[in-house]
Amino acid sequence: MVADVPVPLINLGRFRRGGLDSPAGTVSSVVHVLVSAHRCGGAVDPAYDNSPEGVRYAASIGADYVEFDVRRAGDGTLVCSHEPVDRADQARTTLDELLAAVAESGLGAHVDLKGADCAEWAVDVARRCADVLDETLVVYTTGNNGAAADLARWTGLSCGPVAPNMSRRCSTARSCGRAT
Repeated sequence: MVADVPVPLINLGRFRRGGLDSPAGTVSSVVHVLVSAHRCGGAVDPAYDNSPEGVRYAASIGADYVEFDVRRAGDGTLVCSHEPVDRADQARTTLDELLAAVAESGLGAHVDLKGADCAEWAVDVARRCADVLDETLVVYTTGNNGAAADLARWTGLSCGPVAPNMSRRCSTARSCGRAT
């Protein structure tokens, strides 16, 4: 068993947002646990569900990542919605609008791809994320094996093989050279 020890509440993790105090000024010897606000904090307030407002809320509570659902609406638009929608205007926001909010917030993105057709557009979503966000702060999840395989191939092509220490170095045409 590891005892709680006094630790200054600074530099606890690479992505800590600050402003959080532990009850007795101590934290567990586990330095930092990454926190992802599910559906942008939509359980707290339905207005936050997969929305730019939710991204701002997640940043305000000290989350490291914001999780949001992406699917293609019936009209072909990529939207952020947990439930299927026929038209983009039935969703709270489009993917591009939410990505802009995530980029502005500095949070990491936990992108959950939804829908039976997500393998058809998964790599397009990844490219859009890469154009707007720091790729080292993006995680993709999906229940679709085809989409997962496509993303794994795309990631391998865009970032090279995973090294034994689990770091990657981008090797895209952008030649960003960032380690992840």
